[in-house]
Amino acid sequence: MAGALPARAVRRDVGRTDRRGRPLRVVGLHPGPRLIHPLQPCPIVPGTTAHGSLPRAGGEAPRPPPAAPPPPAGPAPPPTASAESSGEAEADPREVARAIVLRQLSASAKSRRQLEDKLADRNVPEDVAREVLDRFEEVNLVDDRAYAGMFVRSRAETRRLSRSALRRELAQRGITGEIADEALEQRSDDDELRDAHVLVRKKLPAAVDPSDRKERDRLTRRLVSMLGRKGYPPGLAFAVVKEELGALESSAEEFASEESAGDEFAGDEFSTGGFPGDGFSGDEYAAGRSTVGGRDRPDPDGAHVWDTP
Repeated sequence: MAGALPARAVRRDVGRTDRRGRPLRVVGLHPGPRLIHPLQPCPIVPGTTAHGSLPRAGGEAPRPPPAAPPPPAGPAPPPTASAESSGEAEADPREVARAIVLRQLSASAKSRRQLEDKLADRNVPEDVAREVLDRFEEVNLVDDRAYAGMFVRSRAETRRLSRSALRRELAQRGITGEIADEALEQRSDDDELRDAHVLVRKKLPAAVDPSDRKERDRLTRRLVSMLGRKGYPPGLAFAVVKEELGALESSAEEFASEESAGDEFAGDEFSTGGFPGDGFSGDEYAAGRSTVGGRDRPDPDGAHVWDTP
């Protein structure tokens, strides 16, 4: 066979190793084999394998290298959008509605109308929402009567709203009729009048000039508008503002008259007789001299000195 090594050369090299014990490879067709350094690349010789080794006896082909192990199994891929939508569709709508109502009530107290609006925003069926809210009313977790009474007390203390304003806010929350009337009975006419006076006093300036008619009218309009936004009727608002402005002006006039009276008293004492028992008059005190023992005694440094015997 062309390209085959001589038998003599093959027999002679079988079992020969290098210094490290590695078998030597035969290259070439000459009678004497040529030694190849183990670190040098060895060309493929016809009749040998790709690794440079001789074929096995009987013509058996070398076994192939082992296959690579399969990659490790990773986490399962996330569900697709269709799978998520199908999962939501399979959820019990009653459980969804119950979770929404509990979350809303844990934040703050709410009326039944407010909870119905929340459920409608989350696309809960109307019959399911009615069934869940009925169950919550049976266990007193949803009570419009108790909620209305609490709401009126809270708004009256914090914002001092009138009964008409409170009625409008209750209607916005779905509470009307007998339940609203019962809750508003907590407020009386005297309560509204007292709250109106408190609101006006908070907005009044420190002082008002009674002679400035334009400023008084501007202040009156502003205070009446403030009471109107809180639901007080115009007649009550004008009466309260007029009373508070009159009280403020009268107190300012009294203060001014007391100051003027004090100035007049001080001027009279120093202009005529001075202080009783001081031995000199107000004119002599102003001129910088005093009389002691019937003699005028000018003050050399110009200071007002009270001589004592």
